[in-house]
Amino acid sequence: MGRRVPENLPLTDAAVQYLTWALEELEQLDHPSAAHHVRVALDDLRAHKHQSELLKLADVRPDLVAKTRLS
Repeated sequence: MGRRVPENLPLTDAAVQYLTWALEELEQLDHPSAAHHVRVALDDLRAHKHQSELLKLADVRPDLVAKTRLS
């Protein structure tokens, strides 16, 4: 496969990239069950990243985060 992510990429972003590549391969190979599990993992990582970004924003602008649900 030979794909690589930049070394300075945050770990969560690297994981999202690798899972995206895995999803592409699984869809080409017609493995819907495995592809579904990768999508679940991607959704979880993206939600976790979004929540982390909101928490960082809360340190700077708590008034903005108070209007946003963290769930």
